[in-house]
Amino acid sequence: MFHQSVCLFIVVFVMLLSESCLAECPGGTMPNGFCWPTEGSAKLLGWHGENESYPGGVHLAQDIRANEGDDVYAIADGTVLHNSMSIGGYGGVGRNGGGLIIKHKLSSGEEFVALYAHLKNISAGTTVEKGNKIAEIGPYLGGTVHLHFGIRFPFNDDNNRWAGYGYGSDNGFTQPIAFIQNNAPYVDFSDSSKTVEATVRKVGDAAWYPPNVDCLDAQVWFRVTQTTCYSASRSCILIA
Repeated sequence: MFHQSVCLFIVVFVMLLSESCLAECPGGTMPNGFCWPTEGSAKLLGWHGENESYPGGVHLAQDIRANEGDDVYAIADGTVLHNSMSIGGYGGVGRNGGGLIIKHKLSSGEEFVALYAHLKNISAGTTVEKGNKIAEIGPYLGGTVHLHFGIRFPFNDDNNRWAGYGYGSDNGFTQPIAFIQNNAPYVDFSDSSKTVEATVRKVGDAAWYPPNVDCLDAQVWFRVTQTTCYSASRSCILIA
C-alpha cells in the first residue's frame, strides 16, 4: 500500500510539473535528447563539403539553411566560452560576422564544444540551458543565409576554435549531425524533483524502468528509489 501511494504521488507530481518544467527544444528534439540548434531544417553545405569560395579546404561543420532573424538555440546545457561579432568570414566571404562557442557535456560526463556561427543579436549569458534562445541568424552577404554548426570532440579550445574550413587537418572538429544523433546530453540528477524531456533509455549508469517499455517517446521522467512502480503513459520513471 505504501509503494502504491508513493507511485500515485509520483504520477500526479510528474503530471503537474510536466507542463512547466520540461526541457523544451523549440527547434525540435534529436533522437538521443539534444536540441536541434535552429528553426531551419534544410541542410546546405555538409561536413567536408567543398565550397568554391574556399579552394583547397573542406567544410568542418553542417550548414543549416534558415532565414535571417530566425532563433538559434542551445543544443544542451552549457557554459559560454567565446562570444564575438568580429569573426572573419562569418558575415559572408571576406566579411566579419558573429559566433558563439559553448562547452557542453555528454551523458558520460565528457566535454565537447559547439560552434554556432553567422549570428546576430547574441543573447547568451555565461551559462545556457538546453533549448534556450542564444542568438538569431545573421546576414550572409553574397550567399545563402544559414547557421554554421560545428562540433569539437574531444574537448578542444585552442586557436583553431573558429575554423570553418580545414586545410589538411580537421582541427579537432567532427561530423556534427552524426555526433548529436548518436550521443545523449548530460543530465544533472542532483535535483530529484526535476523533470526533463525523456528521449533516451539510458543515461550514464541509470536505466529506465520498466525495462520492456520503449521510452523514446516519453515526455517526462522521474527519479525514484522504488523498483516496482512507474508512471502514466508517455512518461517513464528513472530508478535511482
